[in-house]
Amino acid sequence: MDGAACDAGVLHSTENYEEKLLLKVLQTKNEKERSSTKSFPDPLGSQLGVVVVLLRHGEIINKEPFKEFIGIDEFYDLVVQEGDFDYQKFNLEWLPHLNEDEIKKILSDSNNKEIIRSKFVKSLVEDELGHKIKKFYLEYFE
Repeated sequence: MDGAACDAGVLHSTENYEEKLLLKVLQTKNEKERSSTKSFPDPLGSQLGVVVVLLRHGEIINKEPFKEFIGIDEFYDLVVQEGDFDYQKFNLEWLPHLNEDEIKKILSDSNNKEIIRSKFVKSLVEDELGHKIKKFYLEYFE
């Protein structure tokens, strides 16, 4: 799910929809924990991705129940926890997937900005950043 349905106003959440989504994610999580086989793509990761899209578009009315899945995927954690996220875990590769408002919100906290700046500097020194990520540094930190 890429968010197009949310952007177009086609998809709107209801408490009933959220409850069914939560139950589906819980069921998938329980099945994954009981199974010894791995699937690709990971069905739990895929479902958490749907939740991420809905959260980022403001289409989840009550995100509290979805906090149960914190710790499974760090990008999911970033979206669900917002200001409570541990930015030491922030991955610079996420930047192209965030919109400008999300980036500005994250960087509006001086602690977050310094942590991310340090990650940039370290990665620049070690020459670990691709061209696309370097552009974010120049846009937001220079």
